[in-house]
Amino acid sequence: MTTLELLTRAAVMGIAGSAFIDAWAFFVRRTFQVSSLDYRMLGRWLGNMPHGRFFHARISQAPAVPYEGPLGWAAHYGIGITFAVA
Repeated sequence: MTTLELLTRAAVMGIAGSAFIDAWAFFVRRTFQVSSLDYRMLGRWLGNMPHGRFFHARISQAPAVPYEGPLGWAAHYGIGITFAVA
């Protein structure tokens, strides 16, 4: 198997795994009214890192960063792909 094939398979598996987690969270939220993770908070945490802020008592009270939602979702799927590669 070539490196490109390995990375392609890992990307597909990581995206599929992350999508499955998202579908499960949607099901649990709709069926049992259990709130799920807010990936904007992941984006906010990552977005504050370039400013030297790595730790927060409450990430929800940290300063908002531009595009924290898309950043959080991209990180969520990027982490899924990274786990698939590993």
